[in-house]
Amino acid sequence: MVMLTLAAPAIAGSDHSASEPALAAAVQKESVAKAPVLEATKLVINIPSRTLWVYQGSKIVRYFPVGVGRPGFMTPVGDYSVLRKVVDPGWENPYKPAGEIRIVPGQNNPLGTRWIGFLRKGAGEYGMHGTDNPGSVGKFSSHGCVRLKVPDAEALFDMVEIGTPVAVVYEPVLIRPQGDEMRVVVFRDVFGRGMPTAEQVHARIMAEYPNARVDDTLLRKALQQPTERPIPVGALMPTETKATSVQGEALPGSVLLPEPERVSGTP
Repeated sequence: MVMLTLAAPAIAGSDHSASEPALAAAVQKESVAKAPVLEATKLVINIPSRTLWVYQGSKIVRYFPVGVGRPGFMTPVGDYSVLRKVVDPGWENPYKPAGEIRIVPGQNNPLGTRWIGFLRKGAGEYGMHGTDNPGSVGKFSSHGCVRLKVPDAEALFDMVEIGTPVAVVYEPVLIRPQGDEMRVVVFRDVFGRGMPTAEQVHARIMAEYPNARVDDTLLRKALQQPTERPIPVGALMPTETKATSVQGEALPGSVLLPEPERVSGTP
């Protein structure tokens, strides 16, 4: 986690005074002109896949590879919302005496050019932000925040507003059908929260795709091998279906997307 001291004036959308410490912005410019925010925008961040999906309604319109919390600093799972947006944030090292190590906005700032806060914890704040270390994106690399490449952070910044829902989930198994083939993508359970059983994944597939035919032998084998690549586990019979969760909203794994660029291993 990083810590910063806000400089006056306080950031729009925040109830922090100018003297309160936070994770975003010693020196900041309040929001630049925003692109129109379409109806029902929602962000879903999946920790095992290190991926951020942007939903509009039940449709995924963008996805970004992200760096998430490393072991010992897991990004908190839960339902949140965008609390603040900061252009050109400044950074202060939280593990040093206050004011000892500060980095002003600029090319070498660890937060890049954009900060999107979504969870306050004590005097600090978790957020999505750019990074001066793009090689850390796609890894378990942060102190709990969500890192994006600078261009991606800038694009995401313009897609959200204060109050946009943010869901951080822990789904090590994603459902990825393609054509008439049912596939799953299995990720490592880095934080030891437990893998779903074959029976649970089978039930989820059938709930989303009643026309699926699942080979349980292939499914069990896939769950034992977290390759982070789509693995065939069955077929889809010809019929028109709509994949939904129990809440009636399309799940991240229900939409086939190209695999984001990532680097294997945990730094």
